[in-house]
Amino acid sequence: VHYYAGDGEPDFGLVESAKEIGSELVIVGSHGRTGYKRVLLGSVTERVVRLSTIDVMVARRLPSDGFNKILVPIDFSPASLRALRAAVDLVEDNGQVHLAHFWKSRGPEWPGRGDGQEAEKLRSESEERLKERVAEHARDGVELEYFQERSSAVPGIMTMLERARDYDLVMLGSHGMRLRERWLLGSVAERIVRHAPCSVWVVRPPGGDGSKEGRPQPSGGPQGRID
Repeated sequence: VHYYAGDGEPDFGLVESAKEIGSELVIVGSHGRTGYKRVLLGSVTERVVRLSTIDVMVARRLPSDGFNKILVPIDFSPASLRALRAAVDLVEDNGQVHLAHFWKSRGPEWPGRGDGQEAEKLRSESEERLKERVAEHARDGVELEYFQERSSAVPGIMTMLERARDYDLVMLGSHGMRLRERWLLGSVAERIVRHAPCSVWVVRPPGGDGSKEGRPQPSGGPQGRID
């Protein structure tokens, strides 16, 4: 265990310190602030999620006996598949990992469109890919289930969290959106970090700074900063 105290803004300080010591993960707490200040300025936690190039875990309501039920929203991107692998490794024996995929038909919507040919094709393709992921990541003692729904990602995820209030963790892949786009639009990961009632682990894509393939190895910490 090392410690560091220094001057500066906590969000940039955490992100830069994590880079300097070759961290694999940043764990931050959330104060759960609400209101106009949060909307206008964001929170330290959200800014760390936005700025960090490695995984970030936002800790709230941590279970005392490990993670027993984990939700993994999956869009089949490299980051979401990495999140699934990590969730299966992390969940306790006899625990549950739920995969959730949300999809929407292209083009304008009107009543009955969800029952159309395109929607049925998307639903069928989604189910086949989810079955493949479940088979690929099967682990003894872990219950793997999948869900799919015609919905945008954020409302779909929040609906699942509200329906079942016993999730310990959301393991969420992040696409690594460019910084300017993040500041202007936010991201699915940041919105789930803001609203989820449980802890959220934001997983970066493999091969970048957030994975072993692309991450510099720890060198003992930045000289003169870590005791």
